[in-house]
Amino acid sequence: MNRSKLILLTAVSVLALAAGSSGRSHASPIPCDTPASPGAAAPNCVEAGTDYFQTQPGTSFNFGGSIGVVNFQGLPIGPGLTDTIVQRQADAVIGGAPVPIQITALSMESTAPVAGFGGVPVYITLDPLNLANDSGMITIGGSLSGGTFSSNLDVFFDVCITPGAMGVGCVSATLATAMVSLSQSGAPWLPTPSAGDVIVTGLTPDQAANLHTGLLPNEVDFFASGPVTHCGGTGCIDKHIVGPAPVPEPTTLALLGLAFAGIGLARRRKPNIKTALHPTRR
Repeated sequence: MNRSKLILLTAVSVLALAAGSSGRSHASPIPCDTPASPGAAAPNCVEAGTDYFQTQPGTSFNFGGSIGVVNFQGLPIGPGLTDTIVQRQADAVIGGAPVPIQITALSMESTAPVAGFGGVPVYITLDPLNLANDSGMITIGGSLSGGTFSSNLDVFFDVCITPGAMGVGCVSATLATAMVSLSQSGAPWLPTPSAGDVIVTGLTPDQAANLHTGLLPNEVDFFASGPVTHCGGTGCIDKHIVGPAPVPEPTTLALLGLAFAGIGLARRRKPNIKTALHPTRR
């Protein structure tokens, strides 16, 4: 059952914690370098790694009550224009059982000021108290040349006036925390990136890489092909739409510098917000 729950908080100071994991798990039921039976070929697999995403237009969360639906856009944290980072934490047999995934960074900002949150823009980051619970599963189908995948993911997030570092927590007071269960089915994937995508290279089994060297002939990397819509709530009332994060053009880098300078100014001019949030959605 899809769930989203809004929990009211008083002004609580939250330290921004570093997201991510340096470990590597091989939880596939059939190891990708081991035949299923003597004399058989090893199964075709997608190498474990990390996906670097950029939030796309149409992303929103319904807080209910007087706040209602708030539209969000990505606030890049890098590399490139990445604002969402998801780890695939085990090699996945193509056409086989699901393997674990975990979202380790999330950085979004509202597309406009939000009246229910004091008439200011708000930011979304991962809740530092629930990082271990930001998990789900992915099932990858097709062949070594690509195919489709399905996934589900629980995301516990904070609503901030000023976001914390690397997509985790808030600076000073947290306005609210929320949780949403997201899922999608049938999105396309390819074993190679598109031109302009963020590339993080590494020697297998580097968890942080999305493009590995040293792969076996039966192993490939994984890149989502085009936008992927993750839905939560009845009728996709909450949604996070992502696509592969691109490398920014020089003009975009200059604009990002101005945006981050504006966030720094906001930290010095925090409004006095007294927000009355009434409903709890389940």
